Amino acid sequence: MHPAYEHHIPDGLLAANALLAENSHQGLPAPTNTLHQGFYFAISSTVRGLQFCCYETASDPVDAPNNTRNCKTGFGIGVTAGADATAGLGYGAGANGSVGAGVFAGNGLNAGAFASGGAGASAFGHGASAPSANLIGRFFAGLVGGAGAGVFVTNASQASQLRGNGGSWTIDFGDVINGAGQFSAGTDAAGNSIWSFSFTLGVGLGAGYQQVTNRTATVGRGGC
Repeated sequence: MHPAYEHHIPDGLLAANALLAENSHQGLPAPTNTLHQGFYFAISSTVRGLQFCCYETASDPVDAPNNTRNCKTGFGIGVTAGADATAGLGYGAGANGSVGAGVFAGNGLNAGAFASGGAGASAFGHGASAPSANLIGRFFAGLVGGAGAGVFVTNASQASQLRGNGGSWTIDFGDVINGAGQFSAGTDAAGNSIWSFSFTLGVGLGAGYQQVTNRTATVGRGGC
């Protein structure tokens, strides 16, 4: 036979254990899904360690792709020179090209330059474009050739927002007033709608209109 033993747990230990269980969730507040600008830390029961995190509000993301978090529209103005030629009756062919330089505001004052151009041809449901993207279709009317210099305005806050493919609509009054106007539209890397308008005076013959996709390269502040 073995002597009987009474397994007795001290009353004080029982009380302490009950108190610990009752207050197991007290102490540091648990993290929630509510975002507040700044820093937070919390004890994680899953990781069993200390978590540390920092973040900013969604309107100013820390890791914005393509460095586009500061891209926004603004205003730009400058000088430009270009040339165009069109021949068609709906179907037809046309080309245009221009260069320009200016100053931009709305995201800090800065300067930049661009070179833009496009060409296309169409006949009976077939066509080709340079660049190959055909964003707005192709349309050619009239017979004209001209060149000139003038000014441009845009809602871009820096030249890089003009970069890439975009639609261009050009009307050349040729020898009627020796002037031409072009409207261009597209989006920048952040998805902002960007437009520009130019008007030039020079020399020309005839009158005509063309609608093609242009490709623009830029020099200046990047990121947008």
